[in-house]
Amino acid sequence: MPRSPSAWYRTSRGMWVGLIAGKLQSLGITDPNAKEAAEAVFLQLLAALSTTTLKPAAFGSLPAPAVIQPTTPISAPRTVSEAALEFLEKRKPKISPECWRQYDITLRVHFLPVFGSRLISSLTAEEIEDWADRRTWSSSTQNNNIGTVQTFLRWAKNPLSVNRPPKESRGAESVLSDEQFAKVVEAASRGDYGSDLVAFLKLLRETGARPQEIARLTVESTDWVNSCLRTKVHKGRRHGSERVVHFNTAAMEILTTQREKYGAGHLFRTCRGNPWRGPAIVKRMIQVSKRAGVHATAYMGRHSFATAALVAGIPDAVVAELLGHRGTAMVAKHYGHIAGQSRVLKDAVEKVNKPKAG
Repeated sequence: MPRSPSAWYRTSRGMWVGLIAGKLQSLGITDPNAKEAAEAVFLQLLAALSTTTLKPAAFGSLPAPAVIQPTTPISAPRTVSEAALEFLEKRKPKISPECWRQYDITLRVHFLPVFGSRLISSLTAEEIEDWADRRTWSSSTQNNNIGTVQTFLRWAKNPLSVNRPPKESRGAESVLSDEQFAKVVEAASRGDYGSDLVAFLKLLRETGARPQEIARLTVESTDWVNSCLRTKVHKGRRHGSERVVHFNTAAMEILTTQREKYGAGHLFRTCRGNPWRGPAIVKRMIQVSKRAGVHATAYMGRHSFATAALVAGIPDAVVAELLGHRGTAMVAKHYGHIAGQSRVLKDAVEKVNKPKAG
């Protein structure tokens, strides 16, 4: 429906109307082909309105404009495929490339082949739950993919309440022992993975940072004086908070070596000199895992850091802050069993090392 104060057009019934003084008014012409006549009447009405306060009868032979109540046009029902492709197109400039890629894979690769030809209004929560219930998807993957579909459906004005399975705990079960990590480092140092991969993995283990936080790290973005990274580009940025990654002595030694190597720009690069991206990291870690005989992901450095901190007796709130969480809920969810036992473990270590009397 036109919004301009000087708009005129033909309705679906062939009646010519114009938007005058904020109201749709009939131009008194019913011939759908009388475009020029309708335009002339419309311009006459506008001219009269702008030069005089005459009543409608003063327009001479023109019929008194009848006020037409605007109605909301009924849009044609959209298929899931049409809406999803529009959603992806409009969402792309608003989110990170990694997040958009996950949306694209979930919707275009998995969801549309099943529901693409359906009307959005025909979808039900039960069939989406059945769609996500796949043997090849972990409960975490099912949770994430259902969440993506729900986000899309809310955007499409067809929200559904879909049951999402709980995510798997990625805490202690995702920790590499020192021996396992040594095997991973040895495997990563061989092959054409890029010499920075080893330094990259070591820094993740020393800081507990997310892989993409370190992958984006540059000489310029690093606070060398205060040994930290301050950024607003992070997973929790929607809350408006600043993410601070703290670097200990070992981490600073790694970063200093990388700075001397490149001088400026990204501190960690592939063998081709490009910054590390999510897909490239995943691909390399799969290769490294096979060579090392140990299942390893870049995220395991973060879990190893959190576990070591909790076992050392560092309070949950401090660990949460170091990991970049807004509260302790995530720490309790993934590492609660460790946090509760950290003091017991420390006491046990003290007893083991305590010299016996006599």
